[in-house]
Amino acid sequence: MAELSLYVPILAPAAIFLAVACLIYALTIPGSSGIEARLNLGRSVGVPTGGGERSTPFSGVFSSLLGRFSRAARAVSSQRKVDEAQQRLSQAGNPINVNHFLGIRLITALLPLAIAILTAVATHPTNTKLVVIFGVVALVGWRLPEVWLGRAVKARRKRIQRSLPDAFDLIIVCVEAGHSLEAALTIVSRKLGGVLGEEIERMLREITMGKLRREALKDMAERLQVQELQTFVAAINQAEQLGVGIAQVLRAHGDAMRVKRRQMAEEEAAKLPVKMLVPLALFIFPSIMIVIVGPVVITALAVLGHHPG
Repeated sequence: MAELSLYVPILAPAAIFLAVACLIYALTIPGSSGIEARLNLGRSVGVPTGGGERSTPFSGVFSSLLGRFSRAARAVSSQRKVDEAQQRLSQAGNPINVNHFLGIRLITALLPLAIAILTAVATHPTNTKLVVIFGVVALVGWRLPEVWLGRAVKARRKRIQRSLPDAFDLIIVCVEAGHSLEAALTIVSRKLGGVLGEEIERMLREITMGKLRREALKDMAERLQVQELQTFVAAINQAEQLGVGIAQVLRAHGDAMRVKRRQMAEEEAAKLPVKMLVPLALFIFPSIMIVIVGPVVITALAVLGHHPG
């Protein structure tokens, strides 16, 4: 036990470094697509694919380790958990593969737990303080990828919400000019770009492959989970079922979106004074007090120093 305790200060930082390195490496891997899968299949059978990135020894080690943990996490995870993780990753834009995400959660949770068990065995059986600390670290490590994914989803939704009013205005102009809804969406995806343009382009590809327009629009709204977009899709599908002119529905919806956009801007402007209190109280007011009161205090101390009585 005494010899094992000598290696704990070395093994603990090494394990933490390994977890962080695997996390960073996994976050730099793009989500796999059908094209990528076919390219990997071509590499496996020896078909030349036109070059590619050279893998370093470290990246190979991390990739192999991450692959093992990913397969283990996929094996112990239920299908419902996998589907939920896939849905969240889809809402975030598929930054990484779902298997890699599950592997990251397993790595960031198991390594601190392994360190806790190793420390408890090497030091003393009754030393529960370190076990509790590393257990808390393991819980944080298990939740950390989920927190990162949630922030990515919120950031992507905010970008979509900011692009929606301009997209709606462009759709209205195109439809009133005589274009069909698909042609208007095509123009929006090309002119607008960004996250919303990519999602609209994906929806148009689904329509081209044979999916009904209302189903493709509904799937896009469910995938993005943006309330304004869901309302827009519901209005379009309802207008199509009732035979109402789409241009009228788009015009009414565009007016409502402009009002809501103005209300959101007013709400953000109303929050600014509250948000400015913390930097004002911590940074600006102390600096002003030092500039104003500092010379007075220095002068008073100098006067009191010359007249001690």
